[in-house]
Amino acid sequence: MNLPALPRHPRRLGFLMFNLVVAILVVAWLVGTPKDGLADLPNFALANAFMLFVLLAWAIAWLAWGVLVFRRWRARQRPGAGT
Repeated sequence: MNLPALPRHPRRLGFLMFNLVVAILVVAWLVGTPKDGLADLPNFALANAFMLFVLLAWAIAWLAWGVLVFRRWRARQRPGAGT
């Protein structure tokens, strides 16, 4: 990947940053999940619900990226497509 070209492509840079944030949140969740039994059960449930939301957003973002790439690829395969 051409790193100097990243600032000229905000979608690529944004998607890269989004993936880095998700990776950091997953690592923080794995390291910081409370393991002290029933006393921390509400915190455990809240952390798991938040992580489920983050992972769902991450999966939807990758699905949207795949659809974008597929549509662009399909548009370029059509006869007479300019670029």
